[in-house]
Amino acid sequence: MATRYQVRLKNLAGVQVGLITDWRSLTYTKRVNSVDDYTLVIDGELSLVDDFVLDGQIEILRTDIAAVPVIPSTVDLEAFHRTAVRETNVDGLSTFTSKGLGYDDLLRRRAILFRAASSQADKSGVGETVMKAYVNENAGPGATSPPRLFAGVNTGLTIQTDGAAGTSWEGEKSFRPLLSVLREITEA
Repeated sequence: MATRYQVRLKNLAGVQVGLITDWRSLTYTKRVNSVDDYTLVIDGELSLVDDFVLDGQIEILRTDIAAVPVIPSTVDLEAFHRTAVRETNVDGLSTFTSKGLGYDDLLRRRAILFRAASSQADKSGVGETVMKAYVNENAGPGATSPPRLFAGVNTGLTIQTDGAAGTSWEGEKSFRPLLSVLREITEA
């Protein structure tokens, strides 16, 4: 399989501001129940390096160019740009490095900020239902204050309809990292 990659650069509003087809290096790792990451190194003299902003988005597109008929590009990774490094070596060669984390980083950034014994911290039910409730109340549209200690709504974050799948789970998780709790529920 012959594969071609492209990197789509988006601003904070999700509008494409650039398409990168040539780079010095591109690596990325997709993880189950953890945060994906990427590192992209490009020519530091490119004008689009100024379009990399904190929490701007990148999409890594993959195309199988040997397929007949050619299969359209698919998004292989979606992530937030988090760190920029500009370097110039002794020969005057300038590079720009973008490092970032997958969208699941939104869940890693949140904690369950409800007091013990509250219905938002103390939950029981099938895994999917409990997980979606925790996400809604701590990162989604329901992450408002009060009753949450601090508002935590991530604008644009949506939650699929609950399919009530998984095994039964019960626990009290006040002041615990959200992504860690979600991992614990999936492993129950």
